[in-house]
Amino acid sequence: MLAFTLRRCGDKATAKDIIQEVFVKLWLKSDELNEITNLRSYILVMIRNETTDYLRRRDLYHKMLNGYELHSCFSTINDSVLENEYRERLIAAISKLPPHQSLAFELRCVYNWNVSRVASVMDISPLTVKNHIQTVRRKLMAMVA
Repeated sequence: MLAFTLRRCGDKATAKDIIQEVFVKLWLKSDELNEITNLRSYILVMIRNETTDYLRRRDLYHKMLNGYELHSCFSTINDSVLENEYRERLIAAISKLPPHQSLAFELRCVYNWNVSRVASVMDISPLTVKNHIQTVRRKLMAMVA
């Protein structure tokens, strides 16, 4: 579990914190554990989701607050529009997105990864990544407009 988390977040202390958080959540759900047929898979999914949430919160917000450009996903938006008020509304809108969509968006648009790399990291098909990006773009445009 530690190796899995460490590969995704890159910091041993953070990986341990994420695993600890998962086990705290697991402890709080201890009455529901009888219904789970494969506890190992359940815990790994919880760790993956917690790591995804952590990465999304940490990296995306820091990059956006520091004024990084949103590469090709928002190439049609004029850079001057990304002023403080717009940036704040954009960050608020991104925080409301589902975790898988926001992670796909972050990897593709903030880190400028290609679709196949995002797909392999997220363990989904490239078409799903493209669908996530299109959905996020539509949602963000509607939320921020």
